[in-house]
Amino acid sequence: MNESNLRSISRRSGLFAACAVLCLMSVLASTSTSFAQDVPPRPSTEDLLPETTVVYFQIDNVQETLPKLMSAEILEDENIAPFVERMYQEAEAAYAESAQDKVGMTLQQIRDLPSGEMCFAVIAPRRKNLEVLVAIEIDPESEAAEAALGSTDHWKEQLSAQGLTETVKATDSGVEIYTYNIPDAPRQAHAFVHDGWFVSCTSRDELIAILARWDGLEVKKVRPLSKNRKFVTIMNRCRDTEDVQPEIRFFVDPISLARSGFRGNGGALVAMNFLPTLGLDGVLGFGGSAAFQSEQFKAVFHGHLLLANPRAGILEMLALKPGDSEPQPWVPADMSNYMSTHWDPQQLITELEKLVNTISGESNFKETVVGPFQEETGMDLYTDIIDTLDGRVTFVQWSDPDGQYLLNVACNSIAIGLQDEEKAKEVIDTLLAKFSEEEDVENIEVVAHEGVDMWVVSQPEERRERRQARIEDRTGDIPMRLPEAAFCLLDSSLVFCDSVDMMKHLIDTSRGKAGALAQDEEYSKQMQTLLRAAGSDVPCAVTYSKPDGPIKDLVRLASDDRSKAFLDSVSDEVPALARLRIALEEEPVPAFEQLERHLKPAGMIVTTDDTGYHMLTFQYASDEE
Repeated sequence: MNESNLRSISRRSGLFAACAVLCLMSVLASTSTSFAQDVPPRPSTEDLLPETTVVYFQIDNVQETLPKLMSAEILEDENIAPFVERMYQEAEAAYAESAQDKVGMTLQQIRDLPSGEMCFAVIAPRRKNLEVLVAIEIDPESEAAEAALGSTDHWKEQLSAQGLTETVKATDSGVEIYTYNIPDAPRQAHAFVHDGWFVSCTSRDELIAILARWDGLEVKKVRPLSKNRKFVTIMNRCRDTEDVQPEIRFFVDPISLARSGFRGNGGALVAMNFLPTLGLDGVLGFGGSAAFQSEQFKAVFHGHLLLANPRAGILEMLALKPGDSEPQPWVPADMSNYMSTHWDPQQLITELEKLVNTISGESNFKETVVGPFQEETGMDLYTDIIDTLDGRVTFVQWSDPDGQYLLNVACNSIAIGLQDEEKAKEVIDTLLAKFSEEEDVENIEVVAHEGVDMWVVSQPEERRERRQARIEDRTGDIPMRLPEAAFCLLDSSLVFCDSVDMMKHLIDTSRGKAGALAQDEEYSKQMQTLLRAAGSDVPCAVTYSKPDGPIKDLVRLASDDRSKAFLDSVSDEVPALARLRIALEEEPVPAFEQLERHLKPAGMIVTTDDTGYHMLTFQYASDEE
């Protein structure tokens, strides 16, 4: 998608948003007395939307769910609540200065406007352009609704100068649909209010169809979303237990979305027709659900990537495989993020070769990849590289608790599992000897730590000083960690790090001088719960995160005098930062010890079956006082 398309989409989205807000206010103003006090239950949202819906995002109850995203116990903590309240006050003040006069409503009134469910959808009618829809449950007696009514004339006056026109036409069932047109806007906005609901869409026909389903009528040739096979399959896989009901649900059909969105764009459609060659037409959909604040869990999330079966091309090449989920001995217990996945190296290279040959011609992969690799290194790509790998790939993130840095604190490592560590050592020695003959390569030195040799890539001092000077120009004297590349062979893994200190910490963990994640009781407990819930003891991917490290780093950054001095230096250019600086002085960031009990680890496992990949994650609720 080029820059022109992005600008066009952004402009159209902004105009539709303005029209939707205007529709909401005007329709409320005209129909505020038509709300029934006791309305009958309406059909579910997925029974109202058409099966051609390609993007669906629904919050069951906005007023109940949004506070849970912050976490109710944090908002009620007497040590933290004042800080959160002050930050929200500053956000309100910044909005009041920059946008409130234009909108005509306070930030709190906008937040309070939805009284219950809210839904956003993108519809791809057959052989037509995409349509955008917003549905909001509204309480007409609320202060927010009254504020919306009060700002209607202001919006109409603003948009009338641009040629705004308003028309009202009732459907056969008597519901009035309002239509707004702005000459420069590519689409009209249409809206109605019915049984306590405001619904706005770029298509009047879609609104008429929704009202028909609302009345229990069948829409010719278009079933509801609840009959869409992709949607139903994903939502069935993402159901929670009876005591943990989802509060947020979403669904995306990426291929249908792209085909409709690129309608009329010849180049893009040619690219879309190339998807079957790559096997990417097998991505049928992605969706999930989230639930919050059950008795045991702070959050439970299900996600499902729906894939065609059998898979081909890239989907077969990058297929995850079930494997051992036990953390390697070198993974430290004090990591911030851990992810381990399993692949099939032989399948990956075989499918890659098929794909390249399909696109470029038979034997092209051997001529352009395998042959040149052997000429450059003297090694065979298959027997010397691919056969050495066992398919496990692990990512670990860690912050040095004794580090002096405030920016770019998190250190990163990625490890590739090995079937034959001795063979891998020979390959590395061969490659290093070969590359050392090249000009303009970084200096690589061998550094020993706890009996393990690690290769450290060092930059010339002059280049490092220039880089440091550029950083200081942007961040002042706030200390920032600069990456230092290092790698080593450790417990049948080839481990790469962007920090020598982290590499030493991993080696210490492997040698039993630091706690290992594999022996962490909390990790073991959470993984066992996830595996039981997923009904599998052999996942194809595992993730685990501890938020206490990153939060501690953030608290250090926000509390440091050098950070405050930096905010002072840029406050003239960015007024919002000046407001933030004053707020932080008057209401300091809570101490990490006050936040710690709310910071619970979160784990996720990924399993695979004939329908695709399923993700399950949860986070335990905070400890009681």
